[in-house]
Amino acid sequence: MSSPSLSCSRKIPSCTGVGTHPTLPSIRGRITALKTRQPRIMPPETLFPMGYHHTGPMHRSFARGPLNGAGEMCDASDRPLLCLSLSKDEEELVVGSADHALYAYNLQTCKPTRKLYSKAHGHIDWVTCVVHMDNGQVLSGGGDGKICVWPPSRLSPSSFPLKHNEDGAYKRPACPNRLTHCQDLDGHASSVSKILPVPESDMAFSGSYDGLIKLWNLTSKQALTFDAEGRSTKSNWSFGKNGVASDHSLSRCGTLDPVLDFAFDTEQKQLMSGTRKGNCKVWDLHTAKQIGTVRAAHRGPVTCLTRWSASIMVTGGQDGVVKVWDTRRGMPLVTQAVCCHVNPVQGTSSAVSCLEKTGGLLATGGADKRVCLLDPRRNFQTLHVFDHHQAPIYTLRYAISAESPVLFSGAGDGTVHCVNLLSNAVLYGLHPTWGPVRALATTTHLQADKKLVAAGEDGKVVIFRF
Repeated sequence: MSSPSLSCSRKIPSCTGVGTHPTLPSIRGRITALKTRQPRIMPPETLFPMGYHHTGPMHRSFARGPLNGAGEMCDASDRPLLCLSLSKDEEELVVGSADHALYAYNLQTCKPTRKLYSKAHGHIDWVTCVVHMDNGQVLSGGGDGKICVWPPSRLSPSSFPLKHNEDGAYKRPACPNRLTHCQDLDGHASSVSKILPVPESDMAFSGSYDGLIKLWNLTSKQALTFDAEGRSTKSNWSFGKNGVASDHSLSRCGTLDPVLDFAFDTEQKQLMSGTRKGNCKVWDLHTAKQIGTVRAAHRGPVTCLTRWSASIMVTGGQDGVVKVWDTRRGMPLVTQAVCCHVNPVQGTSSAVSCLEKTGGLLATGGADKRVCLLDPRRNFQTLHVFDHHQAPIYTLRYAISAESPVLFSGAGDGTVHCVNLLSNAVLYGLHPTWGPVRALATTTHLQADKKLVAAGEDGKVVIFRF
């Protein structure tokens, strides 16, 4: 496999002003732009009402727009980027690609730091998900069913054993070699759909298309397995202070109901999963047993799932319906069903592609090009609908701004829109990629400069500074 070059370049800031909705280039033009690697700067006539204004350091805000409308581009790969993750200290950015590799960047300098792939280490299929642990470790899942555990970007000297030099002195080996080596967790028989770290622990959940959910102990490299038939395997199962077991055993069980998404309730110690057949299952981590199953919870696959509060889970399906579940009694009960991505006039429905908690509201993105805001204080009624996108919504990202909370939405035409959640106004639009925007991330540290990161299917990572 050819190794794509890693490079960064700065773009000329795009103009500001008031304009109309963006006009997408022709298919031939988009293919030509992808081949020639042309800069992607949004013309002034394609910006949305209110635009943005260049502001000083004391007034930087997500709501006011980026300092550079074109952003800083990192050419990671010539294949699509499918996922990204920011480290807890917000210094390292890692993106996963369809070329089987992961690429790490310094978020401050926008420069590549390491490539997580080699002939001896890494994935042999698409990288489908990536997360950072609290200690800086990077966990990646791939289409090969393997989970790779990569070391932190910064390793202490004690992480490297002493070796004798030719003159008899002790010398430590160079760190970069260790930074690109990984440990493999082989427990899934099919593509890994999601990895979810357990807070304040060295453990993480993983879900796969083989229908299994595993709870991994990254120290012992063992796992507790939950299968679709309600069985689990355990060895010396004890419940720790963080709500996870202290010792696990590895097991392989087959099923035909792929797990597409799941969420972990840290307060009730419950896990809820959604499958491609539309089923929802709830697991009690105290007993490591399945305590509730709802078959055909959605008409079609459960496309996304998130935890709203203690014992309250929210699912979105291919049927365009968002459902709120109460899991306090084990068996999940539907408390609300909102048809926010269903068109009753035309009798059509569009899949709910993503869910995002936005402070006191719940945001949903759908294949119908709409973003809906649901108010839980009004039984999750639809509070507002944004229909400014011209392509299906792929990802949502909530951010707290100095002036007002904002919501970023990434679409299939490569655009990212920012809306004010207080006034429900579209603030500005960005065009970071020509391919679909697959992932968004924002920094949360109050003292540091705010940043928005977008990864697209054209293999580019674009960083916007505010």
